[in-house]
Amino acid sequence: MMVEASKWCILRTSGPRTLPLAHSLGEAGLEVWTPASVIQRRQGRSRERIDVDAPIMPTFVFARAHHLSDLLDLAASPVSPHPSFSVFHYYDRIPILADREIEALRTEEGRARPVRRKAERHVFPVGQKVCVPDGPFAGLTGVVEDEGNGKYALVCFGEWRLKVATFLLQSSDVEQTKHISGAAA
Repeated sequence: MMVEASKWCILRTSGPRTLPLAHSLGEAGLEVWTPASVIQRRQGRSRERIDVDAPIMPTFVFARAHHLSDLLDLAASPVSPHPSFSVFHYYDRIPILADREIEALRTEEGRARPVRRKAERHVFPVGQKVCVPDGPFAGLTGVVEDEGNGKYALVCFGEWRLKVATFLLQSSDVEQTKHISGAAA
């Protein structure tokens, strides 16, 4: 059976084996992919937050279909250097997917892996105009009313006053509002 190089087949494994299977088969020279994102987990007694890769679709790994005969042999082998897996069957057939059929998954993976900015403390002076570039308040511009401790700042967005983590804020280059000392306290 001749299969185009742009086609994919689906491999199934257990949830915790998803990323190890993709890594193992990739190291063996097979072209495989599984959509993944970066999540934060707490680790150790200090409960320090660390970034960890996690599969978006646990149990599914996509492999180039031209490797299908090798994958069938590996899946049937009683002893394998790879985590156990099976080739996905549907009604006694092996579905073959085109690149365009997994394009939405690649887009979702790109969205799930945002460029992380280091969460560092930043003090914005009272009266500083700030904007929120991303997150639930993306696009809002407000004025700092209390600079807080550098970790959070009290920001006035029109009639709303919200405590916002400073790593989510950027100073607005549009204009600086002047803080008038001696104004009503």
